[in-house]
Amino acid sequence: MNERDILKKPVLAIDMDEVLADSMSLVLEHYNKAHHTTWNKSGLFGKTIYECLPPSHIPFIKQLQNSETFYQEVSVIQGAQEGIAILSEKYDIYIVSAALEFPNSLPSRCTFIEKNFPEITLNKLIFCANKSLIKADYLLDDMTENLLAFGSSGFLFTAYHNAKINYPNRLNSWEEVVAKFG
Repeated sequence: MNERDILKKPVLAIDMDEVLADSMSLVLEHYNKAHHTTWNKSGLFGKTIYECLPPSHIPFIKQLQNSETFYQEVSVIQGAQEGIAILSEKYDIYIVSAALEFPNSLPSRCTFIEKNFPEITLNKLIFCANKSLIKADYLLDDMTENLLAFGSSGFLFTAYHNAKINYPNRLNSWEEVVAKFG
């Protein structure tokens, strides 16, 4: 082992939506306004929005998520900024997002990260369609299918849609993330 390997920090890959970015709250805000409804994340408990809405409304949601300006309005998940600041001292952090389904949103996603997470430079953003190809020591994600390739190094971040899933490595908040990895 050479000196560079000794100084190398472990790699922590972190998903963006519903882990760092509260994108679903904004989706629901726009949906409720357009369709005169009162959906909130607790109403989606254990389900994705796609499972709850009429199929004819899904294009509205996808168009919104693919907007060039969508992430300019998205809020940060509570505790994420502080958590990233703390963990960046110990880990080489990469943001890994399966956002290629929404290509128009990519510049806005980059701006969101630059604005809210100064510790994360743009060369630490990975947009991909298959997270199993990512080489990292750990993955924090809200989708269990993205964690499969990581085994015990994959951690499920609790979100409205995965609340009913029994998963062994679950972290419910950024306070728990910091306690686990800090």
